[in-house]
Amino acid sequence: MEDRSQTAQSVEAGDSVKLSRRSHTKSKRGCRRCKVKRIKCDEVHPACQNCVRHHVLCDFASISPPATSCRMPPVGIPPLHRRSVVNVRPASVDTTISDVLSSSRSQSPMQSPIQRSWETSSVGSVQSDVVVYPRPVSLRTPPDLILERRLLTHYLEMCSSNLNVTNSFLNSYNFSGEDVWSNWVVHLALGTPSLMDAILGFSAFHLRVCTAADKEVTRASHRYMAKAIVEQAKQLKEGITVENVEVLFARSTYIACHAVGSQEFLADDSQASTGSLSHWFRPWQGLNTIICSGLECIQNQGIKDMILKKRAIAQSDIETRSTSPREHSFDFLLDDLNFQEVNADTLEAYTSSVAQLETIYARLYQADVFRFAVTAPRRLVELVTINDPRALMIVGYFFMLLKKVGKIWWLDGTVEREFKILMGLLPPRWRPRMDWAVREFETGKG
Repeated sequence: MEDRSQTAQSVEAGDSVKLSRRSHTKSKRGCRRCKVKRIKCDEVHPACQNCVRHHVLCDFASISPPATSCRMPPVGIPPLHRRSVVNVRPASVDTTISDVLSSSRSQSPMQSPIQRSWETSSVGSVQSDVVVYPRPVSLRTPPDLILERRLLTHYLEMCSSNLNVTNSFLNSYNFSGEDVWSNWVVHLALGTPSLMDAILGFSAFHLRVCTAADKEVTRASHRYMAKAIVEQAKQLKEGITVENVEVLFARSTYIACHAVGSQEFLADDSQASTGSLSHWFRPWQGLNTIICSGLECIQNQGIKDMILKKRAIAQSDIETRSTSPREHSFDFLLDDLNFQEVNADTLEAYTSSVAQLETIYARLYQADVFRFAVTAPRRLVELVTINDPRALMIVGYFFMLLKKVGKIWWLDGTVEREFKILMGLLPPRWRPRMDWAVREFETGKG
């Protein structure tokens, strides 16, 4: 009782004395829930006792290391050896697909943009290969690469059309139904820069016709085709071999198509009226020479078989014409011809060309019509060059057959323009014999 009384007296006497708290250490490492509840966290990982007791997820669990962990032996890391800096020529505006293809052929077939340096580095007992990445040339796509993709895409889109004469030129007698020409020539071009140049130039020429205001396409048409022609002349000078015959043949086809269709850009109507139409034949004559000289050297059996089929069918047509009645005769083109005064070469050129027109008219295929230009006698081409009236009439009806087979995408409007030029070159007294062709061009009902 004494103690209590003393304590009470001391409290009464010392109201001003402040009670002191037991000393403790504050910690900021507690879990989030304990901090929010303002309760002491024992900071035990992976979950404090407060969270365990209340059956809630402690945020220590997301940052705690795995409960079962084992110490791994140290691993040696090989050093990265940098190669000496190589001067890489950045892709310029003049860089083309041809340049890329030619440079890729000079490298090893297995070489890739990422070069591997198989360097053995021993740290402890670890061996490793070092992958060295080349310094990037540019983060921008070169403008010419974009243009070439555009041209190649346009060509492939036009190849899918049924009106594509570059396909039908060889595919007319392909009974398997497969587009052998397009598949063959595109794969060949991917490994042959000069053939790719010819395809891109040909595609740019057609885009130029469609978009006359696009000067970039106009320049591309000249640039790519000029490179292809230079390489064609170089290889022809070296001679036709097993290695180059397929490329010569394919490239010559596109050069011929380009030469025929691009005449409207080379001269205006006033200049054309005093010129000749030999450009329709000379490029195809070169193609025919390559076929005759190098057919046996062509490695692709599908292409060779189609050429042989076309020859066989052409010969069969000639034999059928001599024994069967003709649906329509072109003999009026030979009226007033003095067989005694005309030399043998000229007479053969006239008669064989007229016979070819009749054979083609009996079965109109686009490829058959162009066969006339490919196989035209050299003497006929010489007569066309000097604007011989009878030769011009024969060419005029060749234009009529081109008109009758329908629209040819890369000759859109060209045949009509060339026929108009031909009628201007023809003397007035010969023009009545062209009435059939004139009706076909004016009304489409020859």
